[in-house]
Amino acid sequence: MLSKIGVFVKKNKREIILFLGIFLISSLSFSFGYITSRERERSYLEFENPTLIDFNLLESPSKIEDTLEY
Repeated sequence: MLSKIGVFVKKNKREIILFLGIFLISSLSFSFGYITSRERERSYLEFENPTLIDFNLLESPSKIEDTLEY
């Protein structure tokens, strides 16, 4: 069993090293991004509720009908 694993590793050494390199680079990139995102101060979005006065809909109710899509 161990001899089969040894033969497989010797046969596919280049692909195994390539896989490990890509895996290590991906892991480091993710961890650096995760660490820097935790250090930043977050500013949250604030949403305001629009009122009818904001859209001037009280002055002309026909604008309401124009905005409706059927």
